[in-house]
Amino acid sequence: MFTENFKAIKANEIVAEINKNGYYFCNEAMTNSFIEAIKSDIEKNRLSINNNKPGGSILRSQYYNTFMLTFSKTFYEFCTHRKFLDIAKQFFMSDKFRLRALRYYETLGTHKMQWHSDTKTPEGFKSFKGLIFICYLSDVSDGEFQYVKNSHNLSQELSSNDFSEKELVDVFGKDNILSFKSKKGFLIIYNISGVHRAKPALNKDFLRKSLFFQVDADDNSEPIYVNTNFLSNITPQLSYYLGFGRKSDYPEFPKCSIQNVPNKIFVKEIFKEWTKGFIKDLIP
Repeated sequence: MFTENFKAIKANEIVAEINKNGYYFCNEAMTNSFIEAIKSDIEKNRLSINNNKPGGSILRSQYYNTFMLTFSKTFYEFCTHRKFLDIAKQFFMSDKFRLRALRYYETLGTHKMQWHSDTKTPEGFKSFKGLIFICYLSDVSDGEFQYVKNSHNLSQELSSNDFSEKELVDVFGKDNILSFKSKKGFLIIYNISGVHRAKPALNKDFLRKSLFFQVDADDNSEPIYVNTNFLSNITPQLSYYLGFGRKSDYPEFPKCSIQNVPNKIFVKEIFKEWTKGFIKDLIP
């Protein structure tokens, strides 16, 4: 799963970087075999329209699959890995932290994202500690992840989650904006209080494939669905982390429906397949 390069980095060194600058990154953290296993799992469970199994969803210029823990043992081992849990434990200085949200997602070149931080709940801004882990599953030379260095401290004082381009430059300074173009296998771990976005892509045909999961000190989460076949060694800490018997009443993200499906996906994946079934039913 991890490259030798990333294995050599100790958890306390990673946490020290996050506490200092708001983020830690490694250009070559994940192996090609890990990346290919995730891609294979996605292709087998890409969409689930009138199909009795988990699948992904499309919201305009992004594809999401939030059911990774139901069909991908590789992803389960990724987001519950001892190294990541050790990083979180040292960051929170406690073993009381929850898996709040997770997803595989694809971002198209037409996507526009506002600068924001992720200390956000259905009630609005909230001050609590958390980490986000993002891994590139494709080479990214456009539309890359951007982070504002040291913004994890000031954003909490402002009690705000969203920032316009002008506000961002005025408050944090243009020189603190960092862009992370990198090859597949890139990993970044950052403080959820830090301000970030996906940079608008210049190439409209661009496609970025990524993994995401968020860990919070807040004792709540989006609904988490897990394949029990993956649970070979449930410790009290892992049970708490996955939210067994605990609150999970944050609304799922993203909120989408059949109305959000792009025309070409509707024609190819829905109408075309429906037509085949309709014609088949007409034949005695």
